[in-house]
Amino acid sequence: MGLRINMPEVTSQIELINRTLENRNINANSLRENNYFIKELGFTEEEYEFLLYKVNIQHDVAGGIENLEWDALVRNKGNYAEQKSEMEKVYGKLTDEQFKLLWESQYASMAGTSDFAHQQITTASIFHGDSLITGVYTFGKTDDMAGWLGDATIIGDNGEVSFGPEDFKSDLDAVNISYLMQEESISYKQASNQYFASLGTAYTRAEQFLLARDITAREAEKMILDELNIKTLEELRVKQPDSYNFIMCLKTGSNEMRDFANE
Repeated sequence: MGLRINMPEVTSQIELINRTLENRNINANSLRENNYFIKELGFTEEEYEFLLYKVNIQHDVAGGIENLEWDALVRNKGNYAEQKSEMEKVYGKLTDEQFKLLWESQYASMAGTSDFAHQQITTASIFHGDSLITGVYTFGKTDDMAGWLGDATIIGDNGEVSFGPEDFKSDLDAVNISYLMQEESISYKQASNQYFASLGTAYTRAEQFLLARDITAREAEKMILDELNIKTLEELRVKQPDSYNFIMCLKTGSNEMRDFANE
């Protein structure tokens, strides 16, 4: 197909984070993002652009912000042209047939997965800890508010909390993998491989999260109710069903998000 890139698929992003964490003594804030990836981490310009594209599109597909399935994309001519143009920036010029083949393969590998960008932001907040400023404004809960507690309590413009299946996976996976890294003094890649190898058999996301966070489901429930100024679980189910679903997932040891509010 004459593509310009021959880089491993999205799983190579794990290696990126591993390299980033191993080089976390570098002051990345003093560098432009692309300079940090290229000069400090050893990526080529093409590899950086490819990775950036994959992280962004995976965020959109996993988050389900809009319907990006092929049939829906074809019906929306403006979005079709935009998505094809973005893909061509990293793959080179594509025929419609080549674009369809790549898009459907990409979508199938990303739909229903954890939001990678979301997970890494949460992971970074866990390792960063509470700074003087952010700790004041979040009352010492910076890493929680950047992840599960924020997703379960921050109300959007529509008056509702938005905590979907991809958020559930991203937030809990970030906590669980970070816990393994710290407990066993292993790399991000090693912890990720170890965690996912046993996920769903030795433990569920919710079970491992409560262990890693060292809280009970009831304690998590109280934190969420307090943040939202809601008195009871039933009131929460009516007013903020996504938050209710999250708590019930913790109470039942779920591995995937379930719509308990409507069951």
